Amino acid sequence: MWAWPVTILIAVIVTVVVASLKAGNHPETTLGRAIGSIWIALGISMFLLFLALGLSGRLTDQHLFVAVMSAILGMANGASALILRWKVQFACAVVWWVAAVITCFGTDAQSTIVFLVAIFLCQIVFGIYGVIAEAQERKRRPIHA
Repeated sequence: MWAWPVTILIAVIVTVVVASLKAGNHPETTLGRAIGSIWIALGISMFLLFLALGLSGRLTDQHLFVAVMSAILGMANGASALILRWKVQFACAVVWWVAAVITCFGTDAQSTIVFLVAIFLCQIVFGIYGVIAEAQERKRRPIHA
């Protein structure tokens, strides 16, 4: 019963510590604040929802967990993609939304497979794509001395 709330609490503490260590004097833009706000709201929503479900003992339905998690991640990716006009990130949103729907109708095994495929495509593959795209963008920028 306490495994999920303890895990969430540790994740929040680690996230806050890492974020505070990385915080610098970088100028913020309105666009950056908007995108950051979407993901902060996602984190708060997931924290509160899954903490409450864990404490109440209602976090036992795998299909509900995967559907809600996938829908929330689809919303955040979709909103970010629409703001930034990133087609690849919008494709990730579609993958998350499809995962949310499929898990409602499939077996436990199908739900697990769909969730793992969505994680692989939308977190790992998209993350690698983002790192490569950022590295290429940095090479194109002029260097000011």
